[in-house]
Amino acid sequence: MNKIPNLPATIEEDICQKKGREYPYRIYWSDEDECFIGYAHMAGGNCCHGDTPAEVRRQLEVIIELCLEIDDQERETSAVVRYA
Repeated sequence: MNKIPNLPATIEEDICQKKGREYPYRIYWSDEDECFIGYAHMAGGNCCHGDTPAEVRRQLEVIIELCLEIDDQERETSAVVRYA
């Protein structure tokens, strides 16, 4: 499993399960931004924000799903190029 770096005041840390794999994420409060921040390693780090942890969680799930779709498309493209 991917390691999540230390971030300030974690509100929620969990795992989103998609396509039989686990994708960790973290939600924390940012005093500087005055909102909740969502962190997902597979999305490159901090990737969304919102007024509530629930709002950020929904965004994280969408972001993780989009990352998986992009990954699938890249694999299909590289397979087509390899076998063309």
